[in-house]
Amino acid sequence: MTIDPNDSMKVQTFTADTEKMVVAIPTEVHIVTADDYEDAAATLQRIKGRSKELDDLRRSLTRPIDETKRRIMALFERPMSLLVNAESAIKRGILGYQREQERLRSEEEARLREQARKEQERLLARSARAEAAGKEEMAEALEDQAFMIVAPIVVSDTPRISGLSTRQTWHAEVVDKMALIQAVAAGHVPDVVLVPDMTILNAQARALKTALDYPGVRAVPEQVVAAGGSRDLAPPRPRS
Repeated sequence: MTIDPNDSMKVQTFTADTEKMVVAIPTEVHIVTADDYEDAAATLQRIKGRSKELDDLRRSLTRPIDETKRRIMALFERPMSLLVNAESAIKRGILGYQREQERLRSEEEARLREQARKEQERLLARSARAEAAGKEEMAEALEDQAFMIVAPIVVSDTPRISGLSTRQTWHAEVVDKMALIQAVAAGHVPDVVLVPDMTILNAQARALKTALDYPGVRAVPEQVVAAGGSRDLAPPRPRS
């Protein structure tokens, strides 16, 4: 999208006028007299007025772009949603298959371990009987044979697919909020895990003001200067 030359000229004019307006304003404004106060208020109103004019012009230029973007995003919303849902469904199926294969593998490995244990016990029992019968060589051979029995490691039958991998991630879940609070209070857990919700607390402070009575929280007043805009771009008149 190209910018209309007239709009571009407006922005350049606004920029030049703004530079002239603010060039004489120091970084720190010290107000000593009532005249200084009135002049500062007038300048503030001119700044607010110019800011609104610039913002209105900016919005007039960006609003069509924003609307075009919104329409383009809407075109892609349904197919992207369908793909996301399909991807999620397939991933759930893959994870379910992997979990089932791991369960079967684990069960088979446990079965083979138990089978190996029983066979080892059987051979050791025979070794003990042979030793009791005075058959030392047979006893030793049976004992060696027993200790050589190792259950095989079972490998999962899940196919290896190029480009497909599974990784394990971790996340925290608060199952007992009060227990966590007490642990922080006792110094067992760093207090950074309990971040106050400042949006809610600030809303409570605005509503209750000095009546806010939460342990560990206080309502703090702050003076804010508000000014309406003025389209008078002329600087304050010199005072006699």
